[in-house]
Amino acid sequence: MQVADQEAPVLNKLTELEQKIGELAVPCTETTIVRAFGPKGEVFYAVQGFRHVMKPLDYFAIRMRKLGHIRYIGNRERPMYVSPAVLSHPYDPGENAVYAIINTAKKAISIGPRTQGGLTDPEDRSMGLGSYGLSLLIRWLKFNYPDYRISKSSLAALEHQPQERQRRDSCLTQVGLTVVYTGKHGKGYFYANSVEELQEHINTEKVEPIGIDGLFSSFSMMQEWHKDLSNEFEALRKSHQKTTAEAEQFRRKARGTRVMFLLFGLVLGVGATLGYFLLLQGLRG
Repeated sequence: MQVADQEAPVLNKLTELEQKIGELAVPCTETTIVRAFGPKGEVFYAVQGFRHVMKPLDYFAIRMRKLGHIRYIGNRERPMYVSPAVLSHPYDPGENAVYAIINTAKKAISIGPRTQGGLTDPEDRSMGLGSYGLSLLIRWLKFNYPDYRISKSSLAALEHQPQERQRRDSCLTQVGLTVVYTGKHGKGYFYANSVEELQEHINTEKVEPIGIDGLFSSFSMMQEWHKDLSNEFEALRKSHQKTTAEAEQFRRKARGTRVMFLLFGLVLGVGATLGYFLLLQGLRG
């Protein structure tokens, strides 16, 4: 990472034409189902490539759609619950996506999102998904436009988000992009002299393709875990109710015993008093 002496010219936002290209893009690759692991659980995404050509521009994007997640109680051996996402939601051109706009006339490529980027759901970040999507984009660029340059694209300032800034910068630099700061708070840009300088960076310990069968198997297994946990909870609840009932019965018996002792003590006290009184009467007679 570098620090520039002054603001460099960068492309801060898409033109109307570029936005239109993104909206017109259609699927051009098969859907891939991936699972990513994190400290709090697992997350599942559908991943697909989209493309639209409007000469001299060629638009290609990797878009992700969340399918659901599994949360852990404390570790992977104790999943807490399964939550599927709304599967009817379409891929979004501006969220959970990374894209390239290639200008074949200038042999230049703009990579976006041009601001902060990243996954929409904060809990799904730092799980290798951002690097995975960016690596798929780079793979496509290296196959189709290896000698093109990566134009400067802006980075949003992250003044009060040092962890997000570190995550973003790490994702970019790991694939070979150069990050340059133009301010003290993380504002700047990234670029590369050539696509050939870039390399894929997929953390296979965090992200793995599983296919549709793997998705169904994972959710089915977790549903079984959920059922077992529900049964375990019900057994504990019944055991607690039984223990509570036994404790209440014991308390009732204890209260009855205390009453009996009190009555017995009262009888003894009355008897002793009466005996003492009769003894005094005898002595006087």
